[in-house]
Formats: sequence, structure tokens, C-alpha cells
Amino acid sequence: YESRKLKVSESTKRVAKAVAKIYSGAQLQAKLRELSDGFIYAKDGEVERGDTPKDEALVDIAEEIKESNCKRLVVYAAFTASVDRCTSLLIKNGWNIWQYDGRGQQYFGLDPINETIFQNIEKYPQSIAFIGNPEAAGQGLTLTPASTVVYFSNSFKSQYRIQSEDRIHR
Repeated sequence: YESRKLKVSESTKRVAKAVAKIYSGAQLQAKLRELSDGFIYAKDGEVERGDTPKDEALVDIAEEIKESNCKRLVVYAAFTASVDRCTSLLIKNGWNIWQYDGRGQQYFGLDPINETIFQNIEKYPQSIAFIGNPEAAGQGLTLTPASTVVYFSNSFKSQYRIQSEDRIHR
């Protein structure tokens, strides 16, 4: 495991303090997790976007993978907005995306992308990132060509974390 310590901006710290005055308990925990991913869901369900140092860290990791012979990356994110954010970031950086969350599967770039395509680096040498929610996409998939799993954000359910980690270790 590799842990990356990221610097939180002063504006994010101010928003976190304001959020802590409004929410408590599990609601506060959820809002702070959203904020750490660079957004907050508004009461009307809209996404209010902000900044997060996770964006740059994800792009840096993706570039390291892209320059290797692996060309495969797995990213897990706990929220739909986080999955979409990761997808958008990696598309901008030239990745093909296999997105899998509670909305189902979507493909960006190569279409479709499945386990066979993901696993066959020789036939499909393009960089492909699997981006999913661990609850929806953490079980039953074999993603062994990927050498790296990035947790953009975590679920608090340990069984999903364990299952999602096992996707690249068969």
C-alpha cells in the first residue's frame, strides 16, 4: 500500500468548518467525505463543485501507469459525482474509460470495454481505466492486468473494500 498525503486548501478548510456548524454525526461525515472529493451535493441534488488535491494526485498516478507497460488502472470512488469527476479527469488525459457504478456500465473511448478487452493488453494496448463504485463494481470482476488500485474515496463498508482490492489479485 502507498499512502499519499495531500495538502488541503484554506478555502476547503473554511467550508469544512461551515459544514460542521450545520451537520452532525453521520450527515457531517458524509458531507466531509463529499468535500474531500471536491464537491458537495446540494439540497436539490445538484452538485456544487470545488477543488481537491486528489485530482492532481490521480492524474499523476495515471501518468505513471500510462508510461509503464501495464496501461491499466482501477479507480474506486464512493459517490456518483466522484466517479464522474475521475472519469472526466482521465478522459482529459487520454484514457479510455470503463465506468461501472449504480447507473450501470458506460464506455468512453473504446466501446465497449469488458473484462476480455481490459485483460488483453497485447491486442488492446491503449490505456484503459476501470472507474467504479466499490458497492456496484467491487465483486465478480477480474481486473488482474492492473497493477494499481486508487481509492479516490472510500466506503465505510469493509466487505466492499476487501472485495474491490481482490479484483486485481486473482
